[in-house]
Amino acid sequence: MRIMGGLLGWFLFFLPVFSQERDPQVGVVIDKLDEDTALFQAGVRVGDRFTHWQRLPNAANPEAAKGNISDCFDWWILEKTQAPRGTVKLFGERGEPIVIDVSIDHWKSAARPVMRSAEFKVYRKGKQLVEAGELEDGIKVWENLAGGAFACWMWLQIGNAWRDGQKVDAAQAAYQRALESAGNDDQKVVILGDIGYAFEKRES
Repeated sequence: MRIMGGLLGWFLFFLPVFSQERDPQVGVVIDKLDEDTALFQAGVRVGDRFTHWQRLPNAANPEAAKGNISDCFDWWILEKTQAPRGTVKLFGERGEPIVIDVSIDHWKSAARPVMRSAEFKVYRKGKQLVEAGELEDGIKVWENLAGGAFACWMWLQIGNAWRDGQKVDAAQAAYQRALESAGNDDQKVVILGDIGYAFEKRES
């Protein structure tokens, strides 16, 4: 009975992971990743898609935790609040299902939404232009994605691009659009964090 009880507890803990129907656009895709982090060393690669996580218990944090990764804001919060507390098990796919254990570390990663092919082509084109220094042209491309499901995240990316290009007024306007598009407090927390970083960068 003890064995059966243990198996039942394990099954119930992971039931949300196994039973949830996979929406084709649920989760995040790794868009950028430093190679000198535990995330990369554990086997995570750019292009991997993740939808769920579990933090394993340890002496400092004896209670396990788990949750969904619905969007890029969930990923940011997971990175900031759970990765420093213990080993995180990531559930996702790379053509086929993958499960990756990541030890305690700062992940130094960036994630993007799961996009349909046409949406990804627009995003990639804008990103290429921004990274090539053609900031205004790249942002004009990105703005094509800033009115739909990705509005909040896309305006945040636009704000960060203007920030890095030292276009303070344009950055502030984009951050305001991101805040107006935010659907919950977690998204607002992430946006305000980037606004704070932009202010620190301007003052330094």
